[in-house]
Amino acid sequence: MRPPAGRLTARPPPSYSSVRERGVVLRDVDDGVHREVAVLRFLRDLFRRKDTVEYLRDAWRAKPSTAVAERLYRRLLDTSSPGAALAFIKEAVRAFPHAQRLRDLQHQALRVRSSEEIRSLRAALAASPRPEIYARLGELYRYLGHFEEALEIAREGTARYPDSSGNYLAIGLVHYSRFLKTSTAHDGHQAEAYLRKAYALDAASFKTLYYLACLYVHVGATHLAAQCIERLSALMPGDSRVTDLAQRIRSQANAPRGAAVDYFRLHEARAMAAASGAPGRAEPAGGLKPGKTLDDRLARIAALRGVKGAYVLDRHGAMIAGAGQRDDAARIEAAVHGMLEGARINARRMSIGNFSRAVLQSKDWQVFLYELESCGLAVLGGRTARQDLVQRKVTEFIEECLCEEQGA
Repeated sequence: MRPPAGRLTARPPPSYSSVRERGVVLRDVDDGVHREVAVLRFLRDLFRRKDTVEYLRDAWRAKPSTAVAERLYRRLLDTSSPGAALAFIKEAVRAFPHAQRLRDLQHQALRVRSSEEIRSLRAALAASPRPEIYARLGELYRYLGHFEEALEIAREGTARYPDSSGNYLAIGLVHYSRFLKTSTAHDGHQAEAYLRKAYALDAASFKTLYYLACLYVHVGATHLAAQCIERLSALMPGDSRVTDLAQRIRSQANAPRGAAVDYFRLHEARAMAAASGAPGRAEPAGGLKPGKTLDDRLARIAALRGVKGAYVLDRHGAMIAGAGQRDDAARIEAAVHGMLEGARINARRMSIGNFSRAVLQSKDWQVFLYELESCGLAVLGGRTARQDLVQRKVTEFIEECLCEEQGA
């Protein structure tokens, strides 16, 4: 019998799976939804498995790639394994030495580990001071480019433990790092004095003697370097680092003899003569060399609210690299140069890590100045730009450049 016209026939109800519990029928969703849920659960478990450390390690062993390396590094960080993450990213950088992204992650991991170690050492120092804690803190601050903090903590260590060599070594290495960047005779002389003091307290320290030899080789004091290399060979025969130093002094065999302080003064005079060349010919080192990496780092500063541009300039004001708003680039650069010229900035004493800060202000602009090696970093912003936010980004920028130059 057909249904009356205008009426719709009822569709058969969907098939439900049901469960009887205590005499009551509990209806669940239909079988089709059951199957969809099962598939979704399978896919969820599959993707979870693909994101595990074990799966990513297997993928890295089977077919190494930068993408897998980055995923595994971040997964190790998520599982609270910063030490394992650092060890792995070092392995990945060795496998892909030209992958800048992996190098940036390695520097990030080193900074994270150093910062965590500083916090734990600070707590240990408050609970039970020991000379080696002061020395290690000085070394970590130096690595991060915080030279003033390194000197402060190491000097506190020498005051409390005058017979411990580690803190004298830490102070000597701060001055050594400064000397490599600034070429000032004072830093060279201070580096030698503190390294010699550390060596006098611990004549078996390979590290102290090695850096003293490096200092002498750097300024061409070959007869002083030869004495250190002879002792290093006795301490650690066949070491490749000592062999390399010996080869370097053989290439400087005709260097004149003199006191160490004379070499430091001569080195400073040569550096100042080289810096007095034509504008725009300054050659930045390490992480300040022009290229996409430097441009990207500057762009992160320029992206801050209220900031118009970030520029690396040589001591004559010539631009080495920069990032800013393209639609107003000429006006921004003119403003930077005008304010620098008005302030008569002398960038000859600039040094990365131990940087000083200055702020130039006009009716419409602010320029935040930072010292980087023989160059300067100028961050131009409007009157609403916040110096604390700029300072934070600039500190990250300087640490990245310093880590890249020192190597990890």
